[in-house]
Amino acid sequence: MSLEKGTDDGHVMQPREVGNSSPLGLFAFGSTTFMYAMYLLQVGNITNNHAGLGAALFYGGVLQILGGMWEIYSGKTFAATVSCSYGAFWMSFGFIFLPSSGIVDSYNGDQVMFGKALGVYLVAWTVCIETFSRIGGGLGVLVACGAWYMGLAQLLTKELTYFTLPSFSSAPE
Repeated sequence: MSLEKGTDDGHVMQPREVGNSSPLGLFAFGSTTFMYAMYLLQVGNITNNHAGLGAALFYGGVLQILGGMWEIYSGKTFAATVSCSYGAFWMSFGFIFLPSSGIVDSYNGDQVMFGKALGVYLVAWTVCIETFSRIGGGLGVLVACGAWYMGLAQLLTKELTYFTLPSFSSAPE
């Protein structure tokens, strides 16, 4: 039995409404970025970021990639590209620190070389020199807050809430 428009049985297939997955990707990015920014700032004198591996691999990684796939389904190529790219970044970043990957151990305790290698990896994000790490951490907090704001702005729609937030997106749909 066919459900295509105009079939003899009178059934008409209605287009399916698709939710907006952008807030999911923005919250995943914002929260994971905030966590690692706190590590860069060494809040509470935390110098070991392994507690954030789950967030990097799954929330910032897998969940963001899934959100990106839903963006593709929605026809939002730009949002899909951004979400999938950041998701892949977080998965690859988390993998570096995953003990079973052996990447950190491969530097045999040479923190200078590891810092430089990580700096090359993160050149677009932050640098692993102490001062720049602090600056990167502070910028990371601002970026995370921006991502949370944009996620909330997209969740608070006229159809769902009594108030909305301005969305400053200039990205093509």
